[in-house]
Amino acid sequence: LFCFQISSFVWIATQSQTEKVGKLSMASYEKQPQFFDRVQVDFDCCGINEPSDWASSTWGESNPGKVPGSCCAAPELTCDLNSENMFTVGCQRPLFLYMETMFNIITIAMLVTCVFQFATIFISCCVARAFKEGSYDSLSE
Repeated sequence: LFCFQISSFVWIATQSQTEKVGKLSMASYEKQPQFFDRVQVDFDCCGINEPSDWASSTWGESNPGKVPGSCCAAPELTCDLNSENMFTVGCQRPLFLYMETMFNIITIAMLVTCVFQFATIFISCCVARAFKEGSYDSLSE
């Protein structure tokens, strides 16, 4: 139960910080493009909310009218904002849905674990009570 509470807190905190993390990642794209490239390729998306988000980033200022190649279905070094093969969906929603799915899987696993632990405790108590009352059959007799 405690783990569930902690994971719920982490989920809520992560949900509210997704856009801030995305903007920070876009700001450091020139130095370390791996994170954003990976997200954009894996989720077929571009930018945080939409491809035009790149125009207001430091990368976009030095590459006007362009988006990173990872925004395009056929990856290139860069592609135009008007390119036909560019992903038109922002990454925030698909990434959020992925994190929600992972959270649900973890929650189910924790609940199954809790049920198993309670069952184990219950059985242990029953066995301990049987030993205490002497109502068990000894195998050595």
